Amino acid sequence: DVSKLDAGVVRPDVSDTDLSALLRRIEGELTPVARARGNQLRVRAGRVPSVRTDPAMLECILRNLIGNALHYTHNGRILVGARRVGGGVRVAVWDTGIGIPEEHLQDIFVEFRQLGNPQRDRNQGLGLGLAIVKRLAALLDHPIGVRSRPGQGSCFWVQLPEAATAAAEVAVPACPELAPALPQTPEQRILVLDDDRSVREAMESLLATWGYRAFAVDTLAEALELDARESFDALVVDYRLP
Repeated sequence: DVSKLDAGVVRPDVSDTDLSALLRRIEGELTPVARARGNQLRVRAGRVPSVRTDPAMLECILRNLIGNALHYTHNGRILVGARRVGGGVRVAVWDTGIGIPEEHLQDIFVEFRQLGNPQRDRNQGLGLGLAIVKRLAALLDHPIGVRSRPGQGSCFWVQLPEAATAAAEVAVPACPELAPALPQTPEQRILVLDDDRSVREAMESLLATWGYRAFAVDTLAEALELDARESFDALVVDYRLP
């Protein structure tokens, strides 16, 4: 998804969107998730004006922001609210979680960057949620921001243009579908290095469907040994090995 956004493949489908209905639906779906972590999720979406945006992309942004707040908050509170600010509508997500040091506030929007997870434990997520938020917001020309204090929580916000007229409530998918668009090049040999077995198997299967021949290993030593015996056209290497 990040690659498609970077490549400019995804195009927004902008329309007048009922923000109140969207926030209420997200609240209904994520409240059980919040309770499972001992958190209280509240959404204030009473008299919120409609906004001009791509509803699917906006939902993806909000789900990532709220999901991030839930992930870093335990036995606390998450509040989602919207109000008119600067000629538009600002949606903010407050939490009482662990907070973020000021020197790392920009790092959190970098892909695969997770504070406190240098070896990228998959049980703690992939570190892509905020990277996707940044790219979608830029694509929609919706400013975003964050304020935080370690030990006191964080506030993430996105600024939306107000719609000229009220929007009808519509159902939208959670995220835009991003179809693969890589060229098929038969007979190419690719070495895949990844310590996650499920990723190796998925890459082998995916590359095979695209007409490539993949050789997957899980350690650098194996990769070097195989590379000494075989000839490869490309390497696909895990971004951060243990």
